[in-house]
Amino acid sequence: MRMLFQYLRLMRLPLVFTAIGDAWAVRWMGRDLADAGRLSPFALPPLRDLALLAAVSFCLYGLGMVLNDVMDARRDAPGKPIPSGGVRLRSANLFAILLAVGAISLAWVYANPASVDSVPASVWVAGIAVFMIVVYDTGAKKAPLVGLLLLGLIRAIHCQISCVAAEWCNGPVWNSLFLFTHVTVVSWIAYGWEDKRPRIRTLTRWGLAFAVIGIDFLLFDVFNLRTVWQAVAGDVSSTIPAMRFLVFPLIVAAAYIIVLFSILFSPRFPTGPDKGRMAMRLGLMWLLAYDAAFCAAAGRWAGVVAMAVLLALTLLTSRAMIALGRKVTAVSVVSPDAQGGKT
Repeated sequence: MRMLFQYLRLMRLPLVFTAIGDAWAVRWMGRDLADAGRLSPFALPPLRDLALLAAVSFCLYGLGMVLNDVMDARRDAPGKPIPSGGVRLRSANLFAILLAVGAISLAWVYANPASVDSVPASVWVAGIAVFMIVVYDTGAKKAPLVGLLLLGLIRAIHCQISCVAAEWCNGPVWNSLFLFTHVTVVSWIAYGWEDKRPRIRTLTRWGLAFAVIGIDFLLFDVFNLRTVWQAVAGDVSSTIPAMRFLVFPLIVAAAYIIVLFSILFSPRFPTGPDKGRMAMRLGLMWLLAYDAAFCAAAGRWAGVVAMAVLLALTLLTSRAMIALGRKVTAVSVVSPDAQGGKT
């Protein structure tokens, strides 16, 4: 039980569901859910697809968390899984390798290619995500300009594992654009509030701002996001103005800005690090709100329900981890009286 708990801590288990939600939301926009006879907004993707996307997301998110702690093992607080001895460094390294291989292998199974002569697009997406995670954790995170952008790009790329955007519907690209912008900006704010080193200098701030705007504009222009194409039946697509499609996502974004100001001025978070950690934690959970908003924008209401379930699992798992931690700690501590009785 204690070993399992330490590995779950290492992976930041509660937040894994946010990564699953990102991949599911894009899959829910697939053309197969708009085929004739399946026009219901409560149509479900194949359970096989949802299970495999969840598994790939589990591996990718876990890889990022495990590798981060492996690289920071010598500097982390003594209470963390590796410095405390709860997980051996060698075991954590092996676990990270297994997660990386698992993500790419499961992406291949998801794609189910008819031939092995070419690499499926889903495998390329998973491979690029693994590469970016390794680059970030092994050094790029020490350079704020590159590291913060990579955090956003990893989320933006990972959510496209299902490759629905290749089916001539560009709505899912808006998911990537919003996830990239949200994660990069929230990570930037949390980084500053926590006063991490190296500090973000003025030149870096300008570089980050131009990079975020530039990448967003590139996605907007390349994928012609002025209008959104959605599959409605078979090979038929409908187009709607982007601003109409983005009503729900923009409301979610505005709501998070209000949350940030409430954190900034709340007496419950007296120090900068307290504010930064809460902004980051809520910011990651907020991704499920974006996922639900995009499902609603596409008329996939079953997807909205699924995101609500994932949010509930995030909150319940967080509470369960706290309770399990207390139980493990209580079992691990041996009272002086008990020690005296054994001698």
